[in-house]
Amino acid sequence: MTTRRATVLLLLILAAFRAAAQDARPGITFIPVPYAFYTPETSLAGGVILMVVHVPEPVNTDARENVYRGGGFVTLKGQAEVFASVDYHTPGSGMRVTAVGYAARFPNKFFGIGPDASSEEDYVPIECSIDGTLGFPLTSGFFLGPRLRLFGSWMQQRAAAGALVRGTVAGSDGTALAAPGLRLTWDTRDSAVAPTNGAFVDLCGSWSFVTFGGASYPSATLDARAFVSPIPAMIAGRRIVLAAQLTAAWAGGAPPVQELPRLGGDELLRGYYDGRYRDNALLAAQLEIRLPVWWRFGVAVFGSAGQVARDPLSFRLDTTKLSGGAGLRFVLDETSGASLRVDVAVGSAGADFYLNLGEAF
Repeated sequence: MTTRRATVLLLLILAAFRAAAQDARPGITFIPVPYAFYTPETSLAGGVILMVVHVPEPVNTDARENVYRGGGFVTLKGQAEVFASVDYHTPGSGMRVTAVGYAARFPNKFFGIGPDASSEEDYVPIECSIDGTLGFPLTSGFFLGPRLRLFGSWMQQRAAAGALVRGTVAGSDGTALAAPGLRLTWDTRDSAVAPTNGAFVDLCGSWSFVTFGGASYPSATLDARAFVSPIPAMIAGRRIVLAAQLTAAWAGGAPPVQELPRLGGDELLRGYYDGRYRDNALLAAQLEIRLPVWWRFGVAVFGSAGQVARDPLSFRLDTTKLSGGAGLRFVLDETSGASLRVDVAVGSAGADFYLNLGEAF
């Protein structure tokens, strides 16, 4: 639900302090960081993150810092989340161990299933998740390894006359599952937070064993991104960037509703509420032009298209959802390019406002 947003925030803050960590002497550094954001799903939200950065000894050009994070946030809509993560590199071998976990109470909205979903009902889930990957280096930029995700959800409240309380939707009472799988990652970006060139591809496949709230099912996801600076000239010390993303997801069988691929949110198809459309298959793409203007200020113009369907063979052109918009950027850290993002996006139901840290992708 909110793990992706938390991961983006953590990556941003890591990049903002990367230079200091790389220049530091071997040892452990504690970094407390307050932050705030605004989305249609959360309204205004604020929290704090505590980062622990460990620089191993000896320090050299190939040394990778290990980062441990923990924190939480609350929102004006009564949502709350605590989270923690580990990013650890084994000495010498280059193997990478990553894990992200969270627990949240997150009042939300359910709109139904399918590309023509038109209902709306409130519900309050309590969720927890742990997602870990062991990445073995193959060649430059490639990591391959096993992944294990554990997820649990309990419905604390549901709308009295809604589809969830009627029990016609798998997972409407909650669910619990374990999903072992395999992850392949390829990353040639020149920055994890503010890339100007390179590509990123994350391909995952898994089988989810559902103990209750649905049937066990296979799934696969693809997140492919590309970045290019088409004009060599720089403005205010930064380059014009053309960024593109293609996202695809599939869940077979009858997975719990919590696990259905979904459109919307502050990262994918801005201008639509997170989860406004969900189904077994998803396909989406977005394009963004990022333009530096003056000093640390910049602007971005973006457009997105996406759709959901019962299966990958059922996508229809007439159910494609479109959105577009523009926003302001303010660079918070010139070394990493970490920025504050303010976006206004327009979808089929009107305009939405977003205030967050880091780019959408």
